[in-house]
Amino acid sequence: MNQVFVCAQATEDPKTIHVEVNSSRTALKVKVQLPPISANKAPTELYYHIFQDQARWRSLIKAGTCLFIHGAKLHHDLEAREHSIHGGIPAIVDDSFPIYNSVILTGRIAKDPDQTNPMTFKTTESGLMIANMSMTVSKGKASADLFNFTSMNKVNDAFRPAELLVNLCKKGTGITVQGQLITDSWFDHKSKQQKYNTKIQMKQMTLAPKTESTSNTIKPTTTIATDTQPKSLWGGRTAESDPVEPSVSEPVKPMAIAEPWGESTNGLPSLPDNDLDSSKQPF
Repeated sequence: MNQVFVCAQATEDPKTIHVEVNSSRTALKVKVQLPPISANKAPTELYYHIFQDQARWRSLIKAGTCLFIHGAKLHHDLEAREHSIHGGIPAIVDDSFPIYNSVILTGRIAKDPDQTNPMTFKTTESGLMIANMSMTVSKGKASADLFNFTSMNKVNDAFRPAELLVNLCKKGTGITVQGQLITDSWFDHKSKQQKYNTKIQMKQMTLAPKTESTSNTIKPTTTIATDTQPKSLWGGRTAESDPVEPSVSEPVKPMAIAEPWGESTNGLPSLPDNDLDSSKQPF
């Protein structure tokens, strides 16, 4: 699964690009910004690729246009260090529209977590656990995107996802992550440049079922005996709108059908014999 639902603002006018080298297929490429999720985060810059109705959206989107992008896909170009979203359904909105920032990705853990490395897992003096990991998400044609994601929780929290990640997620573990796109910003004194790092701040996660070591079949968590009759929901009752079936022991009375010609049982009046002459029939 790869689904993105975000609100973004165009920072420049869209441009037409070729999707692949030596290909006639084109897309509309727009540089956009996602609002920061908090005061200590920076806006997230990425590119949005539109494939449908390019001429229409070229005339509608200008620098400063606010967009709600529904059901797009997230990609990450490692060489260019560039995130982008593709497809989906765009809509032009105004400042009164709620700000959405939701990403759902299904993939596999890229490498084993190293709990001795503070860049992977650490506990701060204030009692905050922080885990930084990466996952691969297939995009077809034997290729995949690599995404970094982070999770944090307090030491005394009942649900500690950061701790679960480093304890349960080894390389190749299947996982689904739901979170937000965020961008950290800091000043690098060595290079004397402002640095940025875009990643996914995890909110929820689901791990894939474990498989048996001797086979690839998924082991069921519960079993039902073949001679066990499952219990009916709602005590076996059905909806009130369902027709009531008659009991088998009671004879079914035939329904009375109204005579289409009223109370008369003679039907239509008989026609004269000359009207039944086949030579005078229309067929």
